[in-house]
Amino acid sequence: MKNCGHTSKIGKYIIDSILGHGSMGTVYRAIMPETGRVIALKLLNPAEALTEFLDDSTLREIFTTEALTMSRLRHPNIAEVLDFAFDNGRPFYTMEYFCNNLGMMIGERFAAEEKSRRIPPDEAIAYGCQILAGLDYMHSAGIIHRDIKPFNLMVSNRGRIKICDFGMVKLPGRDSLQAEGMNIGSPYYSAPEQLSDPEHADGRSDLYSAGVMLYRMITGELPAMKDFMLSRVDPLYDRAWDTFFSRALSWKPDLRFQSAGEMAGELMHLELHWREKKQQACRAFVPDGGAGRGFPLRAVPIRVSGTRAREAFGVDTRWQPHGYIVNKFRLTENETILDETTALIWVRAPSDYPLDRPTADDFIATLNDIRFKGITAWRLPTVNELLSLVSDPALPVSSGDDNPFPANGDWFWSCDRRSPKTSWYVNTRLGYTGWQNNSCLYHVRAVATALP
Repeated sequence: MKNCGHTSKIGKYIIDSILGHGSMGTVYRAIMPETGRVIALKLLNPAEALTEFLDDSTLREIFTTEALTMSRLRHPNIAEVLDFAFDNGRPFYTMEYFCNNLGMMIGERFAAEEKSRRIPPDEAIAYGCQILAGLDYMHSAGIIHRDIKPFNLMVSNRGRIKICDFGMVKLPGRDSLQAEGMNIGSPYYSAPEQLSDPEHADGRSDLYSAGVMLYRMITGELPAMKDFMLSRVDPLYDRAWDTFFSRALSWKPDLRFQSAGEMAGELMHLELHWREKKQQACRAFVPDGGAGRGFPLRAVPIRVSGTRAREAFGVDTRWQPHGYIVNKFRLTENETILDETTALIWVRAPSDYPLDRPTADDFIATLNDIRFKGITAWRLPTVNELLSLVSDPALPVSSGDDNPFPANGDWFWSCDRRSPKTSWYVNTRLGYTGWQNNSCLYHVRAVATALP
């Protein structure tokens, strides 16, 4: 990596921050100097433990194989490689980048066995079908991923899954470049046969990993931590779900789904059943008044991080509210939404497109300049105000028919900052808050305080 003044560069790319470290390399958040586009850049930087198994030439060959494999794949659910080059003799490649990934969305931690956030079943199914579509394309080319897990699945602003990180890929007609005794895959997500004999893992091993992720998205837990029969976990799921997961998570490959297409077909069948079940649950479900937050909603922006942020936002360790407000929405004469519970006025429709954080401020300023809906006191909401719009994602109704807000975006910027380069957002669909770089693209939902 070269230093140019106070700016770090790899090749021609400006390095903004480190996104993470893997066994083979370091992934950076980088900027294309010609266009300013934000991309991901992966530089060969093997872990010290790996260098004890493999020499430099073998490591370079593994890394180059990963880059070339990804560059040949053209599918909407697979991350696209943009460039391949060298920096001081070390290979690197760049690829499209999205701020969100599935691991971040479910709140998976270093200790993966800890409970994670749940994703509403209809959304989990939609993600699952996209993952399987990408795997079906890979498997048709004879390529086995061998490391399907939440953090290797980027999610676009429009909910499109992008499979990435091909560092453990198995290519057709050749053995993997690995040392004897090396682990291939990730704990809890890897199929049993892959852990014992990674060279003989096939596409059904990837399907096992996809099954683990589906179960985790729906329940917030790993199937290895408990009985995976969903009908025993939640009465909303019947034996059809149990049958699906008993095949998807079978320890014997011959008893699993034999192709990604077959598995996706069964998953789509469950989606239709879930929609019928959701309608029944919606008719039967009556809110009990909600837990409430026990404190007034803060309207003044703050800069905060860590434990102090959780205290200020009133959220738990998974960054979800301790309790939920029962809103009393009313459509006003000027077609804004008044929540009588919180005395907040919301613009009914959010920004048409996701915006970076500086542009979000400009968007609010424009609303006030043109006196949008006759109001000149529009502002970005605080995290607390945005969280007042969310419902418990564990409930059977993820978005009721009485929701007056049109469905346009799940991620929304707040006015709260974490640092000069990062701000807090809220995912209103999954009901949690998190922080991201100010260059990330999220929607804006303007708010104002109702006059007494």
